[in-house]
Amino acid sequence: MSDILALFDAEVRKGAPAPGPGYRLEWDGGVLRLVGPTPAAFDNCILYARLGEPEAAAAVARQREVFRTLGHACEWKLYGHDAPACLPALLTAAGFLAEEPEAVMVFDLARELPAAAAPGIEVRRLGAAELADYRRVKEEVDGGDEGAFIAAIAAEMTAQPDTVAVYVAYDGAKPVSASRLVAAPGAAFASMWGGSTLPAYRGRGIYRALVGARAAEAKRRGARYLTLDALPTSRPIVERLGFWRLTTTTPYVFTP
Repeated sequence: MSDILALFDAEVRKGAPAPGPGYRLEWDGGVLRLVGPTPAAFDNCILYARLGEPEAAAAVARQREVFRTLGHACEWKLYGHDAPACLPALLTAAGFLAEEPEAVMVFDLARELPAAAAPGIEVRRLGAAELADYRRVKEEVDGGDEGAFIAAIAAEMTAQPDTVAVYVAYDGAKPVSASRLVAAPGAAFASMWGGSTLPAYRGRGIYRALVGARAAEAKRRGARYLTLDALPTSRPIVERLGFWRLTTTTPYVFTP
């Protein structure tokens, strides 16, 4: 498991490419940050940090100042194996607010894939110009205006058409669940994001069908492992499908 965790850090965190034009990756000592084209937290984040205790407080303060000066929100993705142990306290003291912890779940794509069908439901893969139904589901489930988020996904799909894929599940013509996959051809890890399902359609196997569709696509692209950050609501579902916990991650969000 330690070998898989080291590969995850090297490929998914340290080796992640910029999502598209307007983004830049910057190393600042032992910290890798992504600076995006908008001030939204989903466009700006700390991807990786390896710090000793003596320099950790100064490094956290420096990242906060970078994003405060830009006027950008920032999400510091703190993983359970990140050092030093005082990082959560340092982030909190610097004004980063902790959100709900998630489990980083992994599926070995060498195994039999999860079933990808739900009775009466059709799963479709959408293009970058076809995301209106993705937005409809996100806004109905999460509330609020998802226009900026959808625009960012569309730009990422346009910049990396062989990496980002969006899937929507339909009951007839009605979109009822939405999710996406990030799977660079040839990479060891592919990741699943989203999984928003309308309340009236939960418990019908639709989430499982979207996992299965994305797993099949990730395997087709040559990935060995499929990952997702699972909240307590989705972790039991993916555990039943054969996913296991690699580590944990807690988003710490700074808003200037």
